[in-house]
Amino acid sequence: MENCLHWTLDVCFDEDRCRVRTGHAAQNLNILRHMALKRDTTKKAGIKRKRKIASWDHSFLLSLLEF
Repeated sequence: MENCLHWTLDVCFDEDRCRVRTGHAAQNLNILRHMALKRDTTKKAGIKRKRKIASWDHSFLLSLLEF
């Protein structure tokens, strides 16, 4: 069943082509992807843009990964 969340994960993170299958790596990556999709109000940008900003700005990356 395709829903909005799966579509976003597939388009922004290319999740369907992910080849990680050993140990708990696939589950860990899934958790990180869902955490990155949480509502962030500090930056007004799309998910792809936020990923790029997070790769440049480590404090923004840490704010995305907070629980």
